[in-house]
Amino acid sequence: MTKPLFCILGASASGKSTLVQMLEKEFNMKQIPSYTTRSPRYEGEAGHTFVSEKEFKALNDIVAYNYYLNNHYGVTASQIDDDTYNLYVVDQTGLNELHKKYKGNREIYSIFIDCLPITRHDRLFRRYYKMYKNIDKAFKEARKRFKQDEIEFKNCKSSVDYVINNDENINTAYENFRKYVVGLTIKQEGDNDTETEHN
Repeated sequence: MTKPLFCILGASASGKSTLVQMLEKEFNMKQIPSYTTRSPRYEGEAGHTFVSEKEFKALNDIVAYNYYLNNHYGVTASQIDDDTYNLYVVDQTGLNELHKKYKGNREIYSIFIDCLPITRHDRLFRRYYKMYKNIDKAFKEARKRFKQDEIEFKNCKSSVDYVINNDENINTAYENFRKYVVGLTIKQEGDNDTETEHN
């Protein structure tokens, strides 16, 4: 059997990318680079394969898809099946699509990174101010993203396997994150060994 795949969900600026990068660094794990038609936010941005609309439409085995803020996002069944990938950053719509369309054998677990709205809004404003160097533009973009995320992740906490709070201390959040991911990975590897012995 393949290793489990962990789907990481969270509204913008909840800290999910930071937590994923910490796990990648410590355990040499890899996240699926989802396909998207949006432009990179900065040079060398990880976590996505940036493609044109034509290239995206040519992908024929998309199993997790969302159209978000005028851009396409998705991963293919072959990416999900590839157990060199351990992590996948996705939103609620994409996860719902994955559960509905993926017909493979891989065990999938979902983790929601929870964070106070005021904290996220402050982080978003700073992110967009760094991009645009304009207070009004940064505030407008932050509010737009914030409102969209309120809709996208409305019922997310009640539909995932595990919730991690990331309001104050990123190290505490990471400790909970790594315990859950590593614990389940070791457990499944143990189950696989037992299954092999019985066969």
